Amino acid sequence: MPTARRLGLPAAAGVLFVLDTASLAALGTEHGRPATAAWNVTGASRHPAGRPQSAAVPTGRG
Repeated sequence: MPTARRLGLPAAAGVLFVLDTASLAALGTEHGRPATAAWNVTGASRHPAGRPQSAAVPTGRG
């Protein structure tokens, strides 16, 4: 629910944002508007080229 509200959606839209167990999400901004900066980030997350992704959570500076 907090994600939906942050993005300006009704609280009921929170069911659309599935967050896996033991994963991280980061909410930030893009061009001054609320945005999801990262979603479902885990230690097992992989870069599309097969390289491990950084575990750092983006700051959302836009």
